[in-house]
Amino acid sequence: MISRLDESVGKTMEALVKKGILDNTIVLLYSDNGAPTVGLYANTGSNYPFRRQKESPWEGGIRSTSLLWSSLLKQRHYISHQVMYAIDWFPTLAGAAGIKLPNNLHLDGINLWPSLNDKHPPQPRRVLHVLDDIFGYTSYMRDNYKYISGTTFNGLYDTWLGELPSQEIHPLSKYYVENVLNSTVNRLLGNKNLLGQHILELRSQATAHCPRNSEDFNQSIYKCEPLRAPCLLDIIKDPCERKNEFRRQATPSARIATADTRSDPKRFNGTWQWWYSNAGPVFSFNNYLYFINTFLSFSLMNAYKNQHFDYSKLIHQICLRQYCDAKVLYEEY
Repeated sequence: MISRLDESVGKTMEALVKKGILDNTIVLLYSDNGAPTVGLYANTGSNYPFRRQKESPWEGGIRSTSLLWSSLLKQRHYISHQVMYAIDWFPTLAGAAGIKLPNNLHLDGINLWPSLNDKHPPQPRRVLHVLDDIFGYTSYMRDNYKYISGTTFNGLYDTWLGELPSQEIHPLSKYYVENVLNSTVNRLLGNKNLLGQHILELRSQATAHCPRNSEDFNQSIYKCEPLRAPCLLDIIKDPCERKNEFRRQATPSARIATADTRSDPKRFNGTWQWWYSNAGPVFSFNNYLYFINTFLSFSLMNAYKNQHFDYSKLIHQICLRQYCDAKVLYEEY
């Protein structure tokens, strides 16, 4: 399949040259997801050494390589480790083409063309890979850390799939450099300075290398079981997702989570959103009971003392404790 892809890319480049528009074209190749190695839609694709496969929160399902070529690029012939999401390509390609996007166009993606064009160090990213309410799993990444909660198919395929036997070698691998140098693309681009050693160096830099040591990653201290508890992974140091950082260094939070019914997505047409500024007063029976008891107690105390008392301030203080709307309650009572 890869050899056929090479042929099709070569034919595409030839067509661009014949039309005279190659120098005004940005060529981008990338995959939308990892291969389905096993299961219902299994093929011969392998995501190894990354964990898992398509339709999962693991790197084997969501991580892929890409190739970018353009005569506009200032820096070429290098491997970028910049993390990009699919939604980044629209603002990035628009930036490369000199297209100014409207200010009122609210995009989640960012323009990474300056970083790629000038070979800048990777920018930190925050990416929500998936928030699946049907299968019940989440994958979120911030900088080098990735959070996973839940998984698919009850974790049946949450392992490292598609590893080739050590003795199995592709018959054309020993001719790799020769094939690249003699390819249609290289002939069209006319890069006479491309050397075999440089090709091998780029290939090595683009290959994922997982840390190797004598530790047993099946120990409970490393185990990631997202159906039991969330996992925290360091994708830069551990791209193969073997070490669960939650188990290694996490400590219990001193904060006690308190549910707030105003955040329920049912109140916003089933949408998870920033709710605090839009939240109206929501009272339970216990809220009302607390309010009435406190209000009566202060009323009786001040009636006994025969003192004038500002009840609006009292209601405001009660609401600070109970997250209610003081103005509404004051008008009601």
